[in-house]
Amino acid sequence: MIRTSIRRGAMRPSIYLRPRYVHSSLVAFKDRSIEQVDIDKLTKQRENGLSDFDVMSDLPRPKVQIAGFSNDTIQLSTGEKITKDMNIACLIFGGEQAFGWKLNNNGESNLKGLETGIIEFPPSSLKIFEMVEPKPEILCIGLGNRSRFIGPKTRDFFSNLGMQTEVSSTLVAIDNYELLGTERPGTVSALLFLPDTLEK
Repeated sequence: MIRTSIRRGAMRPSIYLRPRYVHSSLVAFKDRSIEQVDIDKLTKQRENGLSDFDVMSDLPRPKVQIAGFSNDTIQLSTGEKITKDMNIACLIFGGEQAFGWKLNNNGESNLKGLETGIIEFPPSSLKIFEMVEPKPEILCIGLGNRSRFIGPKTRDFFSNLGMQTEVSSTLVAIDNYELLGTERPGTVSALLFLPDTLEK
C-alpha cells in the first residue's frame, strides 16, 4: 500500500513494507540448501594451519639460507656468521656460495650517499659481478633498517649486466632472497648489510 501525504503543496509518497514481503523473504532464506560441514575434517584443517597450503613445500631451498638475523649479526645455514665487528656485508651468489663484501677498500668507503639515502657503490667494489658466471638474474639488496635506494650509476651498472635489483630493508631483502631463490633456484643472489654497520 502506498500512502501520499500532503505538506506545503508537495506530494511525497510513503511506502509501507507489507508483512507478506517480510514473511516471503524469511521463507526463501529458510528454503536454501545448506551444505553439511564435516566437523572432523574442519578440525584437522585448523590443526594443520597454513602448512597444507604451502605450494612450495616440496621445492628445494637455496643451499645458503639465513638462519638468524639481528641488527649486528647474520647467521647462515652453512654455519658462517657475519658480525658488525667484521665490517663486511654478506654476499650470496646463486644461493650456493657466501662471501664477505668489504665496506671499506684501502681506507675508502664502498658506500657513498649514506647521509642522503641514495647509495652509490664505487665501480671498483662491484668487479666481482663482472667476473662471476653465470650472472644472477636478480640481486636482492638489503640496506639496513632505513628506507634507502641505489643511485642511478649503480642501477645502470647492474642493468648493463642484465641483472634486476630488488632494493629494500635488510629484513625484507632476506625474505625476498629466500622466496625468489626457492621459486627460481640458481638465479637469485643477495647483498645484505647489517643495520648497525650503516648506522654508526
